[in-house]
Amino acid sequence: VLQAPANDASVSGPTEFRWSWANALGPNQVFELRMWKEGQGHWGATGNVRTGTITFDPLTAPNVGGAAGQYYWSVVVLNADTNPPTAASAEAAPFRINISGQSGGEESAPPGPQCPPGGC
Repeated sequence: VLQAPANDASVSGPTEFRWSWANALGPNQVFELRMWKEGQGHWGATGNVRTGTITFDPLTAPNVGGAAGQYYWSVVVLNADTNPPTAASAEAAPFRINISGQSGGEESAPPGPQCPPGGC
């Protein structure tokens, strides 16, 4: 069950993501926090964790790459001893979050024209 940030929350900079899991993890199981934009595939946003909380800046997550906007997040339990890791649980019902700011916790982009990722 996802707990925080709440559904439709706005986040900027380092954010605590928290969830609860009613069962014990097996010795080779880990949680994977996933993020995605609507209509895109799910991908792991953090390294695998064994606790129900992790703090990180979502703008630094893979495939976010500093692009603020509306994303979804969820958690799944993985069997870490398979290659590639396989799901050991159903994915939690996702929450939507609005990511703003720039990587590193700055409030907003500097004024003026901006170059796309990769340069102008």
